[in-house]
Amino acid sequence: MTKFKLGLIVGSNRRESINRALAQALGQLGADRFEATIVRIDDLPIYNQDLEAALPDSVVRFKAEVEASDAILFVTPEHSRSIPAVLKSAIDWGTRPWGQNSWTGKTAAVTGTSQGAVATAVAQQHLRAVLGDIGMVVMGGEAYISFKPGLLDDKHAITDASVRAFLKAFLDQTTSAKARFAQMVLDKNMKQLQQATGTMQFQRPGKFRWEYEKPYEQLIVGDGARLWIYDKDLNQVTVRRMDKALGSSPAALLAGSNEIEKTYDLTNLGNQEGLDWLEAVPKSKENAFERIRLGFGQNGLEAMELRDQFGQATVIKFASVERNPKLLPDAFNFTPPKGADVISE
Repeated sequence: MTKFKLGLIVGSNRRESINRALAQALGQLGADRFEATIVRIDDLPIYNQDLEAALPDSVVRFKAEVEASDAILFVTPEHSRSIPAVLKSAIDWGTRPWGQNSWTGKTAAVTGTSQGAVATAVAQQHLRAVLGDIGMVVMGGEAYISFKPGLLDDKHAITDASVRAFLKAFLDQTTSAKARFAQMVLDKNMKQLQQATGTMQFQRPGKFRWEYEKPYEQLIVGDGARLWIYDKDLNQVTVRRMDKALGSSPAALLAGSNEIEKTYDLTNLGNQEGLDWLEAVPKSKENAFERIRLGFGQNGLEAMELRDQFGQATVIKFASVERNPKLLPDAFNFTPPKGADVISE
């Protein structure tokens, strides 16, 4: 399987940049999960629209490397409470010429280091705003690293165990996944009512494909704006707005943003039967589920238990989980089959 390609963009052209050293360290830290490559910006001219008629070779190379990356990690210093000019210029080149935006739809994460106490916090917030405006999908999570002597060794490895663990968790955030699942629905007396198997895949934020294979074929697709439910036997499609679907489907929950605490109150339930469990109780009473339990193991999320307002429980076990795979964009598109009844909610 082809490794996930992570482009590293450093917001400094300084030869001995501590942010370049941090980017190299992060590339080493996640080498078992992705192929990290630094995308150069030091040879780019300052953005000038006059140069768009015949793009400089360095700009053509830069845009091609961005487009070949599955995701981009920006590692930047802070200049005058904002992002460096060289980084802003590189971002502008990535958006041009008009209609050829190399950033659109790319997943982005942001970090940075300095010797100060706030460690590039303001620059990171400015950068997040810029990246969202140019069409990137900016991951949640914040990593402000205070650079201290001995943080990295001469091979750019992180020596501080606590910093290494923190950065590893930052890199491990899941933006996409695919897996097989087995699902059971139980009544309030824990008697089995239904059983089903199938496959699922999701890409944050808001895109997922949940496909039931047995005993009945059903397809649930979230395209980022709408939720489509297709019942093949009935040849019927139900469609609703995506913002109304977060609490109605386990697939929608998984594909939501990383800011789950905005919608749910979270409680750590500890380790039970080999999994670390987290309970999520909806803050809104309009949610279809009364509470949700998420079980995490060595492969990440391995189980879900959802209890609805009528006492029924849905238990889902995941297998063959792949985290952050490269998924086909059309997996999250859906067009109702010819002749199907379409019901809008």
